[in-house]
Formats: sequence, C-alpha cells, structure tokens
Amino acid sequence: NKLSNNTSIFYKIKRSIINRINNSGSYEYLNLFIIGNNNYIKEDVLESYQFNGISHLFSISGMHISIFTSALLFILKKVLNNKNIIFIILFLILFFYMFVTNFSISIIRASFLFIISMYFRIKNKQLSTIRILVFLFFISILINPYIIYNIGFLFSYVISYTLLLYQNRISRYNNKMIITSLISFLVSIPILINNYYSINILSPLYNLIFIPLVSMIVFPLSLITFIFSFVEPIFNIFIYIMEKISLLFSEIRLFNISFCHMSWIPVVVYYYFIYIFINKFFLRDYKYILILVIILFI
Repeated sequence: NKLSNNTSIFYKIKRSIINRINNSGSYEYLNLFIIGNNNYIKEDVLESYQFNGISHLFSISGMHISIFTSALLFILKKVLNNKNIIFIILFLILFFYMFVTNFSISIIRASFLFIISMYFRIKNKQLSTIRILVFLFFISILINPYIIYNIGFLFSYVISYTLLLYQNRISRYNNKMIITSLISFLVSIPILINNYYSINILSPLYNLIFIPLVSMIVFPLSLITFIFSFVEPIFNIFIYIMEKISLLFSEIRLFNISFCHMSWIPVVVYYYFIYIFINKFFLRDYKYILILVIILFI
C-alpha cells in the first residue's frame, strides 16, 4: 500500500511511529490515543463507552491537543527564548501530527485553533477564539460541504462553540467541570439522538469520573508509554480500571432513553430553548428553568 511503499521521509517516520505502537503490549490504546484509531478496542468496551456517553473522550480532540501542546511548549520554552522559532516548531509538529492521524476533523480543528490563536498572541493582536472557530467552520464547509454529515465534525464544533460562548460565565464557578459536562451533554443531545437513537441521562455524571481519569492520567500516560515502554505496566493498570468501570456502568440500563429521528425543525426549536435555558441558569432564574425543562421534555 501507499504507506509501506512510499519512500518519502515523512512516510518513513509515520511508518516507524505506527510500527512502534503496534509492537507495544498496549497497542490498542496507543493506537486510540496517539493516532486516533479505535479499531483495536474490544467491541464490548467500545460499546460501553458509547452507551455511557463518554466516547468523545476517546477520539483525539481539543483536550488531547491542549495537553500535547502544553507539554511541547513547556519543553521548548526551557530550550528556546525566541517566540517565533517556538511557533514555527509547534506549527511543523502539529502539521506532521495531522498527517500521522490522516487529517482527522477534530485534530485539524483543535490544531489550527491553537496555531491561529498563538500566532495572534505573538503579534500582540486581539482575536477571540470563538471567531477563529467560526472561521475554521466555514472554511471546512467550503472545502467539503458534505462534512456537515460527519458526527465528529458536529460534536467538535457544536460543543466547542457553546463552551467558548459561555466560558467567562463558567469560569466564575468553582464546580466548572460539572457545568461544562452538563452543557456539553445538553447541546449534544440532538446529535446523539440522530446518530445513536438513544441518550443516557447519567452521561454528565459519568463524564465527571472519566474526564479527569482520561485527561489527567490515561492520556498523558499513553504519551509517556509511547516514549518510555517501561511505563507500560502502570498504563495497563489504569486501562484495566477504566474499562471495568465503563462496563459496570453500561449495565445500568434504567436511565437510557430511546428516541426516533429528529427532523431539523425540532432540532432548531430544541437549540432555541436550550439557549434560553443556559442563560436563565447563569442568571439563577430558576422558575423559568422549570418551565423550560417541561417544554424540552414535551
């Protein structure tokens, strides 16, 4: 195939990365977290992640790119003082990483969001992250209009846009993770219904457990394990714990609700009321929240 026969230096590096991953005892999750390939994860485990509403944590996204770039920035700032050189190195590394992951939609969004934001910070110019996100959204649509049907694209932009829209209000709360998890769940409901025809109303609670576990322990350990193979036994322990918890939670079927397909009119109406709901929540106008909840259930 093209990857194995191509003599380009980039393909050679990509091939060596894939070979290193596949020769590891933890190749299933190294494939998942480093190159975004979930084909090696056991089917029952993958289904449990989907059922519990935590599958978004296992596709490389803004959270993963943020951790990855933060680690790179820390290292580069210790070695170099020139911001422009650091920017160029980060740009080249992220572009190559996009190439390694076959230009995944979520990775392109997260990488270019970081690259453009960093460029404007270096130039001491103000440009809101939400404007960059909208710009990337329209560029993606212009390049490939059919991308609008991609579930990863929808999740990536809808959740990111909403969280950026309310980031200042969320930052005022001590329990930021709870609010972020709830908002992410609420705005993703139409996408979940139209792709999986069901939602698990315990998903926001499950996310409170799995977000710290994945972002603070499992994903960083996957990067360390890729570089230092002797860390693999520790990595495997946390993988085992994570899988067992997910499989256990997936046995709780009482809170899983099935739905039929939503046409565009109910989806628009839903997002209209969700927008009001979130605003009333931040205004602590709880009497309206109760009315909105009833309307949403209807």
